[in-house]
Amino acid sequence: MTDALLLEATQLLQSGDADEALTLALRLSEGGEPEALALVAQILGERGERARLVEVATSFSSANPELSRGWELLGDALSLSGEKASALQAYAQAATCCDADAGRLACSKASALLQAGAHADARAALDALPEDSPYLVRAAMLRLQSHNATGEHQAGLDFVAEALTGKALTAPPAELAWLMVEEGHARLATNQNQQAALCGVRAAALDRGNEGALYVLREALGMRSPDAHRYRLQLAADLVPEAGGGRFTAAYEVVADEPSEALALCQPLEPGATDFTITAFDKGEPTPELPKGVYSRSARETLS
Repeated sequence: MTDALLLEATQLLQSGDADEALTLALRLSEGGEPEALALVAQILGERGERARLVEVATSFSSANPELSRGWELLGDALSLSGEKASALQAYAQAATCCDADAGRLACSKASALLQAGAHADARAALDALPEDSPYLVRAAMLRLQSHNATGEHQAGLDFVAEALTGKALTAPPAELAWLMVEEGHARLATNQNQQAALCGVRAAALDRGNEGALYVLREALGMRSPDAHRYRLQLAADLVPEAGGGRFTAAYEVVADEPSEALALCQPLEPGATDFTITAFDKGEPTPELPKGVYSRSARETLS
């Protein structure tokens, strides 16, 4: 029953009903369901309600001290609130529980240390992961993030290439996308703009809502114009049979000189799509100071 309700809460969030999802997830977390707490953390984190998140996670951990996941999520919440010392204490408590996931904890601890600027400690935490860890992609992303933050861009690229070459990468698409985004930042910093653009496109294909991927792509293209304007477009296109077939529509926000250029900038972000048309557009304010490219896009909607 709990699994079914947790699935219902997840589906509510995916359908855009975050309030109902939060209500259900809170009820489940009060019953001691740690993955419901993870869903609560996702929603409250996205809303920026950090104090409430710390309160909920603290209450959960007090009621369920034997559950590692609760302490881990409390550590994440404290880290988001800038309470590094308390976050590390929560992670240490999580590590003492019988159900502790050492690899995930190492990544969570490293993330908190990175936010605090403790790069040497963060890298040491990540070094403890075995080569066959299921969190290898997450660890590589955090390691590259650290190298980017300290300006050691090429060293980060070299480390990740060595760590991941020949490995089966089974991470969720969103994690792979963020790894691509961090690689894109490193490529931009080392003047490898063509490779950075590929990182942006690949990350956007893995995670449609990843705005970091769109940033990397815009910066890699490096196009500016005194005639640029912000456009809001509604596009329609057909999917080839290999991509599922059918026709879809999506909304885009783009900086370009004219609608036809805006459409051209959107097309690489819709793999497997053909026969694009602009079904509606709105020309906004001039934006000569902004790089051309896509700034946001909606989910695809199937057309009948």
